[in-house]
Amino acid sequence: LPNLSKMVDEEVARSQSAQDRPQYQQPTQQAATPAARVPFNQPKEAPLYPFDLRECEIVQFIVRHCTEEVHYRDKENTSTPFMQLPTYRVTDLLLTNMEDLMTDDGTIFKNPKYQKFITCIGENQIDDDRFFLFNEDPEISAIATSLYLDKDIVSKRFVDDDDIFNVKPEDNNYERKKAEFELRQKEKYESRLINDIKVLINEYKRDILATRHAELLKRIKEDPEKALDILPEVQRLAELIQQFN
Repeated sequence: LPNLSKMVDEEVARSQSAQDRPQYQQPTQQAATPAARVPFNQPKEAPLYPFDLRECEIVQFIVRHCTEEVHYRDKENTSTPFMQLPTYRVTDLLLTNMEDLMTDDGTIFKNPKYQKFITCIGENQIDDDRFFLFNEDPEISAIATSLYLDKDIVSKRFVDDDDIFNVKPEDNNYERKKAEFELRQKEKYESRLINDIKVLINEYKRDILATRHAELLKRIKEDPEKALDILPEVQRLAELIQQFN
């Protein structure tokens, strides 16, 4: 079956090429989550769960933004003024975008320690930004404190010329210009939060798909006779992975 062999080789080459890119790399026991991102109370011999790094990034985002709301623009309100847009909790947007990852037992994350945070935002209306830092569960509190004090993993925020308000109080229309500036800053900040959510969830889903893709390629290599049965799923996963690039 020369044509099939060629297709398999192409899929293997594509997979190897993908693994050269950071977004496809999975943490290993030797190259695990960076030390600064591992909660300080986690023993060194603790098992490394699949996708620990991605889950850790999402948990840090939850800890930092658990009480925040954003004005959300979708296809139905493209022309609606920013302040008239419907508002959603950041944590609700996270959960909505991860619903398709939920397993039969109601969990999303592989690491049970990180799953606790997902359970919390699903079961609680969080109004105190210290909810996780001073949580009654000592494990949640310890992990949250460690991640809160750590460098912001996903922040894409930066200062540009538009972030500086240069109008002096004696200038004409100072109050109006100040209000317009603050509104632009608010819209930009919320836009970045929404973008961070999309990036976090897309990277997490892409890694899950890429891991499954690599597993199927390995099965083909180990048992070529099953290639005809496995290859359609390999190709389907490859197409899905491309959607997250």
